[in-house]
Amino acid sequence: MRLLVFLFSLLVAGCDAPQGDAPTSREDISIDRGITMHDVVAHLYPVEGFDPQAEGVPANEVDAAFSSEQDGSLAFFDSFEQLSTARRQQALLAVFTMPDDSMALALTFSLDGKLIESLLLRYGIGNNEFRIERGFSRENGGFRVSDRRYDMEWIRFPTKGKMVLQQERHFTISVDGKGHFHRLD
Repeated sequence: MRLLVFLFSLLVAGCDAPQGDAPTSREDISIDRGITMHDVVAHLYPVEGFDPQAEGVPANEVDAAFSSEQDGSLAFFDSFEQLSTARRQQALLAVFTMPDDSMALALTFSLDGKLIESLLLRYGIGNNEFRIERGFSRENGGFRVSDRRYDMEWIRFPTKGKMVLQQERHFTISVDGKGHFHRLD
């Protein structure tokens, strides 16, 4: 119960002033605490990857690895901490992170608390041959997402090498008033 009160106070503290036909009271917004990782993955906004999949398949290496590694039945709020909340016209944008800061997600909720969309902001995959990392920064009410691909340059195979940045991509993602993510560039 204390956690619920604490999270609600964070939610209320981070909201912008209501706009348009939004509820007049911040207490009118209560996000769905029952969402699972399956729900988050099912509503994942795809960001273009380094090796695009077949046409019409909205996945890349980072989003695909994140999706396949998640235990779908795990409750989202058991694993993530809320960093910030911002009010949009007809939606709520909340940013969450893992306690160890290894993963971050932005989720949008309707004003009745239902999940609209999710965006993977920070995550990494790889092994001793390659590494792909996603990071982000906040920018003009949205996010600047960066995907970086590193490959191992062997000095003495297989015991000594260094990761070398091979490719880097940047995307600007905005959030509209209805809680949907859009790529701007």
